[in-house]
Amino acid sequence: MPELDIKQAVDLFHQACSAEERGEVYIAEVYYLKSVFAFESAGGKYIMDAANALNALAFLRKAHGNYEGAIYSAKKSLQITKSFETQFSNPKVELVRTGAWDLIDGLINPKASLH
Repeated sequence: MPELDIKQAVDLFHQACSAEERGEVYIAEVYYLKSVFAFESAGGKYIMDAANALNALAFLRKAHGNYEGAIYSAKKSLQITKSFETQFSNPKVELVRTGAWDLIDGLINPKASLH
């Protein structure tokens, strides 16, 4: 049944993206969180998809002024990448990690991110 779990996790992530595009921020948040849980439950290589979904959630929260929530989500993403950096050392891990760090840096140093 893991294939079904992954399909559900991917579907939840896509529903989150669609809700975000429609401007349904709270619905998007719920779908992002559900996708994070589903990817984490699937485990293995899909754990990095959970980190990526947390980054997407962080950017959504930042865009709508929820800076504390954005930092929290980005930090959770970094925790995942840190926990699995030896297992999944590849460009995807670096991309997720860099996205989280850039978001955190932009929130902590807003003037620096303008340049």
